[in-house]
Amino acid sequence: MKRILIGMILLLIVLSACNSVDTRANKETETNYYLSMSDESEHWKLNGYEIIITSKGYKAGNGILKMKDGDEQREGFLSYDVYTIVGGEENRFHGGSVSGDADITEMTTGTIVGEEENLKEFPKIDEIYMTVTWSDDDTDGEQEEKINLYKQDKNGESFLDSE
Repeated sequence: MKRILIGMILLLIVLSACNSVDTRANKETETNYYLSMSDESEHWKLNGYEIIITSKGYKAGNGILKMKDGDEQREGFLSYDVYTIVGGEENRFHGGSVSGDADITEMTTGTIVGEEENLKEFPKIDEIYMTVTWSDDDTDGEQEEKINLYKQDKNGESFLDSE
């Protein structure tokens, strides 16, 4: 009986030693960010623009850009560009355009997948915004407006830092 008890204790010690793998690597966590942003300018409204940021890269898009007073179909030129500002440096990471016979009153932004360094660490982003450039029969030349999507607090804190 003592032999069985001693054998069981030794077996438990051996098995517990097998489980003591270095868990420091397992303790590292990965932070991913998901942002869904909507805002508007004088003539344009952007709904549901999404950004997913992981340590491997980002995916952005799925938004709907709509002309506020676009009750009727308009043909012309429409272009958008999405930028980040990190440490005072402006970087374009997404854009698109339509022209010709296309209706410019509403446009989906589509999606883009990338690996830009500036989007990998969200807390360092100072600002995210979209510029919209368009022209049609009702405008005199090209018009441009800015839609602010995210702006870090003046004291450098993100809403993610608050508890």
